[in-house]
Amino acid sequence: MYGILTFLITRIHPWHWKMLSGWLFSIFLGIAIEYLQEYIPGRRFEWEDIIANSAGSSCGVILALILFQFGILQKLKS
Repeated sequence: MYGILTFLITRIHPWHWKMLSGWLFSIFLGIAIEYLQEYIPGRRFEWEDIIANSAGSSCGVILALILFQFGILQKLKS
């Protein structure tokens, strides 16, 4: 889910600094959601979920960078 979110953000803004901000936003979102789970009965904060969310976000950025490098991202945008 976080990989898809990050990929969609980077598709909208294909510049490298905006890719970084999209990546950081999705990681922050994952941490915030994990923190808020402490207040939901039956759910709890887990570091493994944050690692998995961050890995998904990283995969989204890597995919966007690869597609941007080969010009595929520009073709999808037009």
